[in-house]
Amino acid sequence: MSTNVSKAVVVAGLVGAGAYAALSRRTDPAWLRTNHAGRTVTLYAGPAAVLGAAAGTAATPGPARGRAAGVLAVLAAGGCGAYDDLVGADDPRRELRGVDGTAGRGRGGSGAVKGGCRDVRRWQHHAL
Repeated sequence: MSTNVSKAVVVAGLVGAGAYAALSRRTDPAWLRTNHAGRTVTLYAGPAAVLGAAAGTAATPGPARGRAAGVLAVLAAGGCGAYDDLVGADDPRRELRGVDGTAGRGRGGSGAVKGGCRDVRRWQHHAL
């Protein structure tokens, strides 16, 4: 593994861990869920992972245009995931199965936004 790639991995890990530590101090109930075992869990790992991945992508060797597209794709995907987690938390149409069914009836839930984001990520991948 090259030194530059190793640096990007370290940057991603440090930024992700730092973001998670900072976010975990918050107690906003919108970011908390009850899991299958009845324990309260946080959704802060998602945004922390997105920030770490974006930072690692920015630190990766290669053309600036490619790094910028990668950072944009990571942040867009993370934004869509956060939107789906927060806005669609109690929406029964949230699952992809529900998205397809409700879209056919002229309605959409927060999962439809996530589906649209998936299409944007595909477009960005092919634009490079």
